[in-house]
Amino acid sequence: MELNFKSNESQNLYLSVNTGTSADNLDCSIINLEPEIKFIYSHSHPIEADIKQQIINLAHEQYDEINQIMQLDNIIAEHAIQAINETLKGAKLTNKDIKAIAWHGQTIRHRPYEKTPYSLQIGNSHQIAQATNITVISDFRSRDLVCGGQGAPLAPAFHQDVFSHKDKNRIIINLGGFANISFLPKNSKIVSGFDSGPANVLLDAWHLSKHQESYDNNGRSARQGKVIPELLEMFLSSPYFLQAPPKSTGREEFNLAWVIQHLACSAEPIADADVAATLVELTAVSISNAIKNWIPDTPDEIFVCGGGVNNDFLIERLSENCQPTPIASTEDLNIDPNHVENALFAWLAHRTLNNKKTDLQNITGSNEPCLLGVIYPV
Repeated sequence: MELNFKSNESQNLYLSVNTGTSADNLDCSIINLEPEIKFIYSHSHPIEADIKQQIINLAHEQYDEINQIMQLDNIIAEHAIQAINETLKGAKLTNKDIKAIAWHGQTIRHRPYEKTPYSLQIGNSHQIAQATNITVISDFRSRDLVCGGQGAPLAPAFHQDVFSHKDKNRIIINLGGFANISFLPKNSKIVSGFDSGPANVLLDAWHLSKHQESYDNNGRSARQGKVIPELLEMFLSSPYFLQAPPKSTGREEFNLAWVIQHLACSAEPIADADVAATLVELTAVSISNAIKNWIPDTPDEIFVCGGGVNNDFLIERLSENCQPTPIASTEDLNIDPNHVENALFAWLAHRTLNNKKTDLQNITGSNEPCLLGVIYPV
């Protein structure tokens, strides 16, 4: 991203670091939040395949080993430090120019439905603060869980703040590893949102298992296949899709083993491309069904963000299933769809530093507005 910076803006700069469910990259953005959101510089730092596999392994209970978690906690922090230093160098800035680092960390377990619910992100914040000499704000989900919420999704509150419209009902769909939907009713500060189910997580896992590539570029492989109605029906029979909000999900529920389990129930073998096409359709249909079932008013506009916007085939199928409501990118709302998540965590970090609580009662089901995020000072 081109440098877009004036020296008198430095006091308002946040460096946001985020790695999503896909665990492919550490995405960094330097963001000015006042008087309006402005992206100063962005950088993507790749995560090696062996580290990614360790992350995926830790999302499954059979790999749940304390030493491995703590080692990976420090390894991910080291990657974050490298990414931060590269970002500062590319932007020609120093640590003194950054007010705080907004660090989400890598989610390895999300269990909001346990008797004692939790959501675990790793990536040692102490280590990052010490190495960079910049204040770090992280652990954005735990307080919401303590307040009775699910810790996810967090995005709808930010979407309401920056994307709402006084005359139009808007929906924002974040197509990350999982899809979350934000409903922004016109002329209202009341926002709702929830995870609708998988977005890219199953598509990526299936493509990696068949092609040794981390994702299906533009959905080219899936486009070569055809949707298998019986398989799609089996996928959609998951209780999660019928569950009313508030709700959130993760790899614990939707993963490659889940796909293979359903394939084993098929009467006949299914071609790889047909599985991929059906997984694309699952994402599109589950989102459109969620909008029809759980959004109280008809949307006037739908905007998409997240890595899934780069999958042309997925966007085509989503547009078809969401007719007649038009679908556009958040680029039309002046925020790059690939950087909305980073802006979210910078926004949350800013609120934490300024002691502002965030109301997620209609989103996560929390009992009260909460102060999200923990401050790790230098």
